[in-house]
Amino acid sequence: MFLFYRNILDNKKSFILILAITCSIFLIGVSLYFIKRDFFYLTLINPLFSFVVYSGIFSIFNKKLKRGPVDTAFNWSLGLFYDHLFNILYIVLGILTPMLISLFLVDILKN
Repeated sequence: MFLFYRNILDNKKSFILILAITCSIFLIGVSLYFIKRDFFYLTLINPLFSFVVYSGIFSIFNKKLKRGPVDTAFNWSLGLFYDHLFNILYIVLGILTPMLISLFLVDILKN
């Protein structure tokens, strides 16, 4: 989702709204987990984690290069090394890491 709507994510005005929505999803997931004891609800922590990772990586990218990252899907133009690095870091830290954390929490809380 984050890769397709970068113009909304990068907008400072929508930051608070997106943060509020992802925090609400997080709180709903944690609450439902403690009410129903179903591990599925722990996956609802992932949107907040992904958004925080995206915001952090974006702010570092923006401070260093003084511009926003370019979408590099199927774009192998020269000079986009840092844009490719941004996208790879986001995929690893913002998508794969939350899935692994969810699996880890399920394994810990199962016992």
